[in-house]
Amino acid sequence: MSRALPARIAVGLFVVAALAVCSGSDDESASDPPEPAATPDLTVVAESLKGFDKASYAADAGNLTIAYVNDHSLPHTLVIDDVDGFFIETGGDERGVDTITLDAGTYTLFCDIAGHRQAGMEAALTVR
Repeated sequence: MSRALPARIAVGLFVVAALAVCSGSDDESASDPPEPAATPDLTVVAESLKGFDKASYAADAGNLTIAYVNDHSLPHTLVIDDVDGFFIETGGDERGVDTITLDAGTYTLFCDIAGHRQAGMEAALTVR
């Protein structure tokens, strides 16, 4: 047996041990989207370019946690017309969450990717 063979075996065992330590013991799949940390006050679902899961939504005034679920393979965004500081961007089959403080009133939710709003990705949000 050559002297290099035991060294190669040692290096191979080291690599296997290092990979085992780095891989962790998480049962959670790497492809599963993260769940929002807090229970959302409102959930909006993007259903391809045809629009959202509802034509209108309602929520109470104040601090709102909004979850955005993208059930389509295309990327989508969620913005509130004329409201700065709120923006969620998702790739295909992803979820996102953001928090915003809104006063009572009527707002418009939409996807601001070129052509998506015109294709039907727009909904009303009534804050009471």
